[in-house]
Amino acid sequence: MWILGIIILGVSCGVIQAQHAMCRQSDTDRCLPSGPLTSFPVTEEELEEACAFYRRFLACIVEYRDNCGFRKIETVYTENGKLDMLIDTHREICQPTTSLHSSFVANLPCFEDIYENDFTLCQERTSGYIHRLHSTLASKKSSSNNSLFKMYDCLFIILHTNCFAVQANERCGSRARNIVLEIIEKLGLVQEDCLEIMYDDVVEAMEILEFLTNEKIYVKKFLEKM
Repeated sequence: MWILGIIILGVSCGVIQAQHAMCRQSDTDRCLPSGPLTSFPVTEEELEEACAFYRRFLACIVEYRDNCGFRKIETVYTENGKLDMLIDTHREICQPTTSLHSSFVANLPCFEDIYENDFTLCQERTSGYIHRLHSTLASKKSSSNNSLFKMYDCLFIILHTNCFAVQANERCGSRARNIVLEIIEKLGLVQEDCLEIMYDDVVEAMEILEFLTNEKIYVKKFLEKM
C-alpha cells in the first residue's frame, strides 16, 4: 500500500461471527482486488484515484473486523487502535483542505521516486546496520537471545522507516523529510513492533549507530518522548 510504502501494513469471533459468510474468506481475498494494485500516484488526479481505491479497501477492512474480529485480519495491523490511526491518516492525506494533503501533493514526484527506487536500497542498508550493531547488542550479558531477536525486529522496522526519511531529505530537502516523519508519527509505525519495555535500549542502540555511521536517525525522537 502506497501510504505505508514509505514506507513498508482479539477475541474469538464467536459462533455467530464465525458463521458469517464473509468470515469464510480471508480479508485479503475479500478486500483486495485480484488484479494489480494501483501504483504510487504522481499527480493530484492519480492521488484522488488512489485515495478512492484505499477508501474502499479500508471500509471493507472495517466491515470485516466488525463481523469477524480483528485477529482474523492479516493485511493491516489493527491492534491498539492502529486501524483507526491508518484511517485518520488516510483521510488527512486525501482531504484537499488539509495542509498535509497540500504538502503531500507538492512532493508526489519525490515520494514516487523514493518508493520506486529506494526500497531495496533501504532494505540492504538496514540489514547492514543491524549487522554492525549485532556485536554490541549481543555482548550485553543481560540480554537473552529472545530479547535480542525482539530488539532486532524493532530496530529493523525503525531503521527501514528512517531510511525513507533520510532519502526524502537527500533527494528533496527538509520539507519532504518532515512530511514523511509526520506520516510515520501519525501511523505509529515506530512503536508498532517495539515493546515499551525495550524503548530505552532501542534508543541507546540508535545513538550507537548514529555514532558509527554518522547518519541522522530522525525517528528516534518518537521513542524518546514516549
